Amino acid sequence: MPNQSFFSMGLSTFQVPKELFATNRKKLIQELLNNNNNKNKNNNNRNILCYLEGGRSETRNDTDHEPIFRQESYFHYIFGVKEPDFSGCINLNLSSTGGKEEVQVTTTLFMPRLPEDYATFMGRIKTPEEVKVMYEVDEVRYTDEVEEYLKAFLKAGVGGGSEGGSEGGGGSEGG
Repeated sequence: MPNQSFFSMGLSTFQVPKELFATNRKKLIQELLNNNNNKNKNNNNRNILCYLEGGRSETRNDTDHEPIFRQESYFHYIFGVKEPDFSGCINLNLSSTGGKEEVQVTTTLFMPRLPEDYATFMGRIKTPEEVKVMYEVDEVRYTDEVEEYLKAFLKAGVGGGSEGGSEGGGGSEGG
């Protein structure tokens, strides 16, 4: 498999095929569908959104010192992202026509919109298209667009309110 993409933390470290993260997303999607199966049975169009926040970058005492970053474990398990300040969504659009259930899944990462001068110290800033290819998701937007994205999801008519979730923005499901 010469062109297989993988996750690695550097030279001489274990190389994890990125297929693993896609497999993990499929497991989560299946669980969301299983948990939603008995809810909203009479509704022909249902949407489920799972929103996960990655770890945040920190500095020490208002200096430019950054402690070693460790990605939030569940976020890394689902998306494989190693950089700080990312978040992501898995959006399931369920529809039923003629007794046949269809599911359309969209995976979205939200990346920080970094200022141009960031590149002076940290190297070239990746474009959303590069991040999309790197993490094998359907779309990439900027973190300053999360609120707009979630409002659009709710406005689109989530079938029956929201439930689940955690105060820290961990994960949530609209069902």
